[in-house]
Amino acid sequence: MRTRSWTFVCLLVLGVAVVGCKSKPLTLTSKDKKVQLTVFKGMVKSDSLHKHAELQASNIFAELYVVVFNEKKTSFPANIDLKRYDALVRNNMKKKLGPTGRKEKPKEVKINGYSAVQGSLFGNIGKVKVGYLLTSIETDDSYHQVLAWTLSSHFSKQLPTFVKMTNTFKRIDGPKPTPGSKPQPSRTTPAPRRSKAPAARK
Repeated sequence: MRTRSWTFVCLLVLGVAVVGCKSKPLTLTSKDKKVQLTVFKGMVKSDSLHKHAELQASNIFAELYVVVFNEKKTSFPANIDLKRYDALVRNNMKKKLGPTGRKEKPKEVKINGYSAVQGSLFGNIGKVKVGYLLTSIETDDSYHQVLAWTLSSHFSKQLPTFVKMTNTFKRIDGPKPTPGSKPQPSRTTPAPRRSKAPAARK
């Protein structure tokens, strides 16, 4: 089972992200042309936060970061649904955060009509205290993660921005969801693939 999202994302990227000063919203399209996300507060496109992210943005001066992962349902066993997928990702992140890692109980939400699970996690990357908002989203043929983070001390202040940003997520390569519709389950269940997660960047 290839789980790009299980690989961990570190907090600080020094001197490698492109930073802008404009505060206008910026809509970004993922590398695979499947999804879009609008970012705020001077965040701009980045390519250095995670090598497997399909979309990423940052404002390193404000310590604001976001990445989006897209994963085909066919990469997972048939018994993996949205809640189980989210739990797998969330538990793995907690382990990566070490003894100080903690997670708040996630809640079910709707993101542009799609079913989603959203919740916060906190812990340390080295000596840096970090707060994350993780949202797992289910579309017709894929699971997606929108992972936004900042310093723990800034998290409460930035949470509304993270929620607003996540709510702009949308698929652009297929039919839009209709009210009350449910994404169709994967029809094929290939054998799980294992991949070693690289260590968090420091």
